[in-house]
Amino acid sequence: AWQQTSRAAYSGTHSASVQNYETVQTAPGSIKELWTPFFDFSNVSQAALTFRVSYGQQYSQNHDSLVVAVSSSCGAGWTTLKGIGSNALAAMSGGFQPNNFVPTSSSQWGWVVINLSSSVHNISNVRFRFQWITGVLSNNIYIDDIDITTAVGIDEQINPWFSFDVNPNPAAGSFDVNYKLNREENVTINLYDLQGRLVKQLENKHESSGTYNNRVEASVFNLSSGIYVLKIITPDGALSKKLVYSDN
Repeated sequence: AWQQTSRAAYSGTHSASVQNYETVQTAPGSIKELWTPFFDFSNVSQAALTFRVSYGQQYSQNHDSLVVAVSSSCGAGWTTLKGIGSNALAAMSGGFQPNNFVPTSSSQWGWVVINLSSSVHNISNVRFRFQWITGVLSNNIYIDDIDITTAVGIDEQINPWFSFDVNPNPAAGSFDVNYKLNREENVTINLYDLQGRLVKQLENKHESSGTYNNRVEASVFNLSSGIYVLKIITPDGALSKKLVYSDN
């Protein structure tokens, strides 16, 4: 069963875990489920489910899998959002681990981003399910920092002289920053982490009035998975938007 454990955590002192290390074959195909509380997505147009995961594969022919699903019917019906097999889980986190696995560093935790698109938009009773389906000679899995990121709050800003958007969001590898200027002015676009530190200056030049599209190849400057803030700055003010980025 899923349980709270203090054996490992990405942040804080506890994580959710299935302690399933096996030295002999026991019950391949068993399913352990973790259900989240309900979330209200009324008036939400963009959302993503993100979480950290750590897993060590102890046997190359093992077929453990993590399946994430969503329900808008109080759990009566479920829609699969993402399935991750043991090879992919090990590659993004703990790697090959023949022993009773416990992650010992942040590099052994992967980051998963699931774009919820229209599956939850404007729905008031939404919950998520994490299924751990075991294979032969399974090992332990840990999940931490489950989070819902929406385009509410920081994105709800209006400036009469310019506007901008970013898509896709969540993004992987690259994304487009689109902006419109209602008059000629200097434009700076910066990317910050959630601690307010400048990660990358994406634009800094004088532009005429008009509509612009900038493709940002984030993989070129090795942007790590995480949540960032994009800010466009002009003499008429500044606007900010959250960006969810995955380098997987």
